[in-house]
Amino acid sequence: LEVTNSKSGWAFLNDVRKKELKLVSYTGSSNMFRCLQSASPANICACHQVVKFGNALFVNDVSQCPLLGEEVARREEISCFVSVPLKSKDKVLGVICVSRPLEEYYTERDLELMHSIGQHVGLAVENSILYQETRRKEELRGQLLSTIIDAQEERVRRNLSRKIRQESDRFRFFELWFQ
Repeated sequence: LEVTNSKSGWAFLNDVRKKELKLVSYTGSSNMFRCLQSASPANICACHQVVKFGNALFVNDVSQCPLLGEEVARREEISCFVSVPLKSKDKVLGVICVSRPLEEYYTERDLELMHSIGQHVGLAVENSILYQETRRKEELRGQLLSTIIDAQEERVRRNLSRKIRQESDRFRFFELWFQ
């Protein structure tokens, strides 16, 4: 926020299964960008347009976002916002939105900076997702390995038990034979 002289900011991650954006972090009002359209198939809000098309959205008139409008802009004292995709390998993983106080506007340079930040954060999110998947798979591999080892140990115990019984039976046979 400091780098772009922004008043508040929000980070959303794209929940592909639920087809909605989840608010994962914010500074400022958490309610301002709580999208009521997140479950709507239309999803015409700025954030969903950024996810859909993968391009940053530069909004110097908050009334362009159907979620915000003039009342919210006055209450939150913002004049404009930028929504930037969090991308990794041409895949949109989420959106960062930042807003500026009244009478302050974003420039093309600010948009370029936010785009760069979005790329870096997108890579970090992708790495985090991959790390979580790897950790989950490693836990599953450990459980499977434990199950295999338990099954092998049980098989060895059964084989040993069978061999002991056979030897015991053979010993009894010879014992009876020599009596």
